[in-house]
Amino acid sequence: MMSKQKWYKDNPKTKKKYDQTRVTVVCSDGVKRRVSPTHPNFPGHNPDNVKFLKSVDPLIQKLREEDKKLYEISDNKQTKLTPGFVYVISHPLMSPWIKVGHSRDPDRRLSTYNTGCPKRAYKLEGYEYFEDRKVVENNIHSRLDKEGFSRKSEWFKCPSQHVLNILEEIS
Repeated sequence: MMSKQKWYKDNPKTKKKYDQTRVTVVCSDGVKRRVSPTHPNFPGHNPDNVKFLKSVDPLIQKLREEDKKLYEISDNKQTKLTPGFVYVISHPLMSPWIKVGHSRDPDRRLSTYNTGCPKRAYKLEGYEYFEDRKVVENNIHSRLDKEGFSRKSEWFKCPSQHVLNILEEIS
């Protein structure tokens, strides 16, 4: 009978080496923790060395903060929250098909698509903010249907710029 190979993090030598980099500190919340060199409470940690990969749209940041407050008081998801964005996502291998959807946070929505794509090839073509994102999304879907574009669920065989023009026209 073959034994399963241990995952590299289960290797005792790797664990020991990693544990040697960590130190016990009293964090800002008063709790003792073992922290790694990247933790803000690590002695000598310099927050100026932190590199931000991408700036976040202020409107998206505002919605993220609202969502965080809502999740603190309720386990309800975002389904009942109407303000948000209608977005267009594409993938080069599926061209000319595009997805027209709605989300409170289009960047995170894109991230969920790219999670299943090894090359991270999904691209957020654009988005617009609306007070009732679901109604606007349904209106765009209906309009694209009337204009004769092929459809599979929320995916349309349509140029992304056409939908972006419609979004701009509506907003």
